[in-house]
Amino acid sequence: MGQVENRLNLENFQLTYQATPRWSFGVNLPLLFASRRSHNGYNTFHANGFGDIIVTAQTWILNPTQPHRGNVQVGYGLLIPTGASKVQNTYLASPTATSTTTRPVDYSIQPGAGGWGVVLQGQAFRVFGKEEVYGSASYIITPRIRTPAISGTRRPQLKTP
Repeated sequence: MGQVENRLNLENFQLTYQATPRWSFGVNLPLLFASRRSHNGYNTFHANGFGDIIVTAQTWILNPTQPHRGNVQVGYGLLIPTGASKVQNTYLASPTATSTTTRPVDYSIQPGAGGWGVVLQGQAFRVFGKEEVYGSASYIITPRIRTPAISGTRRPQLKTP
Protein backbone atom coordinates (compact mmCIF):
# COMPACT_ATOMS: atom_id res chain seq x y z
CA MET A 1 0.00 0.00 0.00
CA GLY A 2 1.32 3.43 -0.91
CA GLN A 3 1.39 6.66 0.98
CA VAL A 4 -2.00 7.81 2.31
CA GLU A 5 -3.20 11.40 2.73
CA ASN A 6 -5.97 12.32 5.14
CA ARG A 7 -7.43 15.84 4.98
CA LEU A 8 -9.48 16.92 7.96
CA ASN A 9 -11.42 20.15 8.46
CA LEU A 10 -12.90 20.31 11.93
CA GLU A 11 -15.16 22.91 13.51
CA ASN A 12 -15.85 22.61 17.23
CA PHE A 13 -18.99 24.12 18.72
CA GLN A 14 -18.42 24.62 22.45
CA LEU A 15 -20.96 25.75 25.03
CA THR A 16 -19.59 26.50 28.51
CA TYR A 17 -21.49 27.33 31.69
CA GLN A 18 -19.44 29.02 34.44
CA ALA A 19 -21.30 27.76 37.55
CA THR A 20 -18.88 29.33 40.06
CA PRO A 21 -15.51 31.07 39.70
CA ARG A 22 -13.90 27.65 40.26
CA TRP A 23 -16.28 25.24 38.43
CA SER A 24 -17.43 25.21 34.79
CA PHE A 25 -19.33 22.72 32.65
CA GLY A 26 -19.11 22.28 28.91
CA VAL A 27 -20.63 20.56 25.90
CA ASN A 28 -18.57 20.11 22.72
CA LEU A 29 -20.00 19.15 19.32
CA PRO A 30 -17.48 18.70 16.47
CA LEU A 31 -18.36 19.04 12.78
CA LEU A 32 -16.02 17.09 10.50
CA PHE A 33 -15.30 17.33 6.77
CA ALA A 34 -12.73 14.66 5.87
CA SER A 35 -11.20 12.92 2.87
CA ARG A 36 -8.70 10.08 2.45
CA ARG A 37 -6.73 9.17 -0.64
CA SER A 38 -4.01 6.68 -1.38
CA HIS A 39 -1.37 8.21 -3.67
CA ASN A 40 -1.50 5.13 -5.88
CA GLY A 41 -5.32 4.84 -5.63
CA TYR A 42 -8.02 5.87 -8.07
CA ASN A 43 -10.55 7.17 -5.57
CA THR A 44 -10.86 9.73 -2.83
CA PHE A 45 -13.11 8.73 0.05
CA HIS A 46 -15.16 11.31 1.97
CA ALA A 47 -16.90 11.46 5.34
CA ASN A 48 -18.77 14.47 6.67
CA GLY A 49 -20.98 15.10 9.65
CA PHE A 50 -21.26 15.81 13.33
CA GLY A 51 -18.98 13.81 15.58
CA ASP A 52 -19.35 12.48 19.09
CA ILE A 53 -20.62 14.88 21.77
CA ILE A 54 -18.33 15.45 24.76
CA VAL A 55 -19.77 16.66 28.08
CA THR A 56 -17.21 17.87 30.66
CA ALA A 57 -16.76 19.44 34.09
CA GLN A 58 -13.65 21.51 34.93
CA THR A 59 -12.30 22.94 38.18
CA TRP A 60 -9.38 25.19 39.07
CA ILE A 61 -7.04 23.76 41.73
CA LEU A 62 -6.29 27.18 43.26
CA ASN A 63 -9.04 29.66 43.99
CA PRO A 64 -9.26 31.85 40.84
CA THR A 65 -10.66 34.83 42.78
CA GLN A 66 -7.30 35.15 44.59
CA PRO A 67 -4.16 36.43 42.80
CA HIS A 68 -1.76 33.66 41.74
CA ARG A 69 1.21 33.55 39.37
CA GLY A 70 -0.21 30.34 37.96
CA ASN A 71 -2.98 27.80 38.27
CA VAL A 72 -3.99 24.35 37.08
CA GLN A 73 -7.42 23.33 35.85
CA VAL A 74 -8.43 19.66 35.69
CA GLY A 75 -11.45 18.29 33.91
CA TYR A 76 -13.20 15.06 33.30
CA GLY A 77 -16.12 14.08 31.14
CA LEU A 78 -17.96 11.64 28.97
CA LEU A 79 -17.75 11.03 25.21
CA ILE A 80 -21.21 10.10 23.92
CA PRO A 81 -21.26 8.12 20.63
CA THR A 82 -23.54 10.42 18.62
CA GLY A 83 -21.40 10.70 15.47
CA ALA A 84 -21.70 8.44 12.44
CA SER A 85 -19.22 5.56 12.68
CA LYS A 86 -20.30 3.52 9.63
CA VAL A 87 -19.97 5.99 6.73
CA GLN A 88 -19.64 4.25 3.34
CA ASN A 89 -18.66 5.50 -0.12
CA THR A 90 -19.29 4.19 -3.62
CA TYR A 91 -16.21 3.98 -5.82
CA LEU A 92 -14.71 2.50 -9.00
CA ALA A 93 -12.30 -0.40 -8.48
CA SER A 94 -10.11 0.80 -11.39
CA PRO A 95 -10.04 3.69 -13.88
CA THR A 96 -11.57 1.44 -16.55
CA ALA A 97 -14.22 -0.19 -14.33
CA THR A 98 -17.81 -0.01 -15.52
CA SER A 99 -19.46 -0.84 -12.20
CA THR A 100 -19.13 0.60 -8.73
CA THR A 101 -18.59 -0.92 -5.30
CA THR A 102 -19.69 0.38 -1.92
CA ARG A 103 -17.46 0.00 1.11
CA PRO A 104 -16.84 1.71 4.46
CA VAL A 105 -14.42 4.62 4.61
CA ASP A 106 -11.40 4.13 6.84
CA TYR A 107 -12.00 4.61 10.58
CA SER A 108 -9.45 7.47 10.58
CA ILE A 109 -12.00 9.74 8.84
CA GLN A 110 -15.22 8.44 10.40
CA PRO A 111 -16.96 11.33 12.25
CA GLY A 112 -17.76 9.14 15.26
CA ALA A 113 -15.73 6.59 17.20
CA GLY A 114 -18.66 4.23 17.65
CA GLY A 115 -18.28 3.81 21.41
CA TRP A 116 -18.48 5.52 24.76
CA GLY A 117 -15.40 7.12 26.31
CA VAL A 118 -14.02 8.88 29.39
CA VAL A 119 -12.40 12.28 28.81
CA LEU A 120 -9.52 13.60 30.94
CA GLN A 121 -8.39 17.22 30.51
CA GLY A 122 -5.82 19.55 31.99
CA GLN A 123 -4.81 23.17 31.54
CA ALA A 124 -2.19 25.21 33.31
CA PHE A 125 -0.59 28.63 33.15
CA ARG A 126 2.36 30.25 34.89
CA VAL A 127 3.55 33.86 34.82
CA PHE A 128 7.32 34.45 34.64
CA GLY A 129 7.95 38.20 34.91
CA LYS A 130 6.35 39.70 31.79
CA GLU A 131 5.93 36.33 30.07
CA GLU A 132 3.14 33.80 30.51
CA VAL A 133 3.36 30.11 29.64
CA TYR A 134 0.21 28.12 28.94
CA GLY A 135 -0.39 24.44 28.27
CA SER A 136 -3.38 22.24 27.59
CA ALA A 137 -3.90 18.49 27.17
CA SER A 138 -6.77 16.09 26.77
CA TYR A 139 -7.05 12.31 26.53
CA ILE A 140 -9.98 10.06 25.67
CA ILE A 141 -10.14 6.57 27.15
CA THR A 142 -12.38 4.05 25.41
CA PRO A 143 -13.00 1.01 27.61
CA ARG A 144 -13.23 -1.39 24.66
CA ILE A 145 -10.45 -3.12 22.75
CA ARG A 146 -12.24 -2.10 19.54
CA THR A 147 -15.10 0.25 18.80
CA PRO A 148 -17.84 -0.66 16.33
CA ALA A 149 -16.43 1.91 13.84
CA ILE A 150 -15.75 0.03 10.64
CA SER A 151 -12.67 0.34 8.52
CA GLY A 152 -12.07 0.44 4.80
CA THR A 153 -8.78 -1.38 5.33
CA ARG A 154 -8.12 -4.73 6.93
CA ARG A 155 -6.84 -4.62 10.49
CA PRO A 156 -5.58 -7.64 12.44
CA GLN A 157 -8.09 -9.12 14.86
CA LEU A 158 -7.08 -8.85 18.50
CA LYS A 159 -7.33 -12.06 20.46
CA THR A 160 -8.88 -11.83 23.89
CA PRO A 161 -8.46 -14.46 26.59
